[in-house]
Amino acid sequence: MSTWPADIDLGQRFSHPANAGILGFLEAKYPFSAHGDLAEELLVLAKEIPEAHSYCPDNANFAYWFLYANSGVIFAFAIDMWKLSFRLPGCATDALADGGVCQEEFGSDWFAFEAFGGRRDERRIRSSYWLKKAFTLANEAGSS
Repeated sequence: MSTWPADIDLGQRFSHPANAGILGFLEAKYPFSAHGDLAEELLVLAKEIPEAHSYCPDNANFAYWFLYANSGVIFAFAIDMWKLSFRLPGCATDALADGGVCQEEFGSDWFAFEAFGGRRDERRIRSSYWLKKAFTLANEAGSS
């Protein structure tokens, strides 16, 4: 039995095959949360992509956030306290070389990057790069 909020059927709304791993994780592990600072970081970055959409099941209680493209493909995810995760099919070598950590629990195409620590401008440039790459790949997945 799913523990997702009753107001939305994520499985139906985001039924694209590219979302299978992340939706399976959400259904199995919900409820959990994202730190407010992490959610804010994701939403600040998302402003660079006006075509991106965000979803949070319970903003008042700091639930997780994700971003999705018009195609319905989820491409970015904020959970816990320190990591932003991006769906990056075909980018494993580059993502790992840039400090990404494979997020197998979301699917083999997901990589997490530290959202805090180090120089803020460098970190934000890196996060922005991967966010835009993930968005491009989500659009490509949606058109295939």
